Amino acid sequence: FFMKATGNAPVLIANENVKTASFPDTLLFRMSAPQNQLRLVLFNEENESRDEVVVAFDERSTEHFDPQFDVLKPKLPMMISNLALRNEQGEFMGVHTFPSPEQGDEVKRIPLSLDAQAGNYTLSASQLETFAGSVEFYLENTLTGDIQLIREGEEYAISITEGNEEKMSNAFVLRIGNTFQSNSIAVSGLKAFPNPSNGEQVKFWTSDQSQGTLEVFDSMGRNIAREQISSGSNTFTSNALSHVAPGMYTVTFTTKNSTNSTRLTIN
Repeated sequence: FFMKATGNAPVLIANENVKTASFPDTLLFRMSAPQNQLRLVLFNEENESRDEVVVAFDERSTEHFDPQFDVLKPKLPMMISNLALRNEQGEFMGVHTFPSPEQGDEVKRIPLSLDAQAGNYTLSASQLETFAGSVEFYLENTLTGDIQLIREGEEYAISITEGNEEKMSNAFVLRIGNTFQSNSIAVSGLKAFPNPSNGEQVKFWTSDQSQGTLEVFDSMGRNIAREQISSGSNTFTSNALSHVAPGMYTVTFTTKNSTNSTRLTIN
């Protein structure tokens, strides 16, 4: 960023280490992430589009738009994707600040606007470790009812199909609450993306990182495909459905700890 001093005796106070290099520019090095700030990033690998927003807690802020804390974000038509938060008035924001949730309060729901072209995207979050241990964040798809717990360093697949850009771009909500409130939220342990799919290179998200068996069942309950999945990640790609006929299928992922399932449409 650039700053221009206008006073007679300007003073810059930095709460992070500052290093002045031998060349004219001054470099600022952040020692740690700002506290109580969640950074969400929307990324499309195919065209390398990337955009982000920030959610922050501050006890001095209000639940409504506050120009002292919140930052409006214009929708730019030339961008492939524009990730934004929306307040109660439908205004788009790049930064939204409100008081931290307390025990007994309702879960806070903030609509997300992806404003993206058709394609496959990933949503990731960082700086979760800067919040108190009792705060949890969830990604909710209002079209399907799916809710996923957001974890540090993990990616959440979002597929936007052609002709449904507006509907699917406004389908997601960020849910925020403390652990006590969030225990009542039912989180599915297996998701498939894209859905519907042509069966090629289907990506799955699972709440269980253990190695396990992926199985595909048709509408008659017949097991028509099986694949062994190695451990170590919440996301994996499967080829088990590459030769499956069009239709609705039930996919299960079974480990020594759990069995989770989801519905997948092949077209």
